[in-house]
Amino acid sequence: MSKKVTHVRKDSDGDIIRAKGSTWEEATSTVVNNINAGSDYYVQEVSPKADVHVYQEKHIRTNADSSSKNNLDNLPTF
Repeated sequence: MSKKVTHVRKDSDGDIIRAKGSTWEEATSTVVNNINAGSDYYVQEVSPKADVHVYQEKHIRTNADSSSKNNLDNLPTF
């Protein structure tokens, strides 16, 4: 099952601590565990979608693509 990330919440250092989609909200640690277990998360503000990956064992990020709009850091906060 793929989950589209539409919003993020950041801490005072700017690290993403929660991710949210239209029907779900999870802590970053949950997203990391789910990705490591085989679940897919992605951002698609523009096509094509950008997959979310685990970075340094506890963070999440998208790979750079042709549009910065697909970066997790550029998503709206909640």
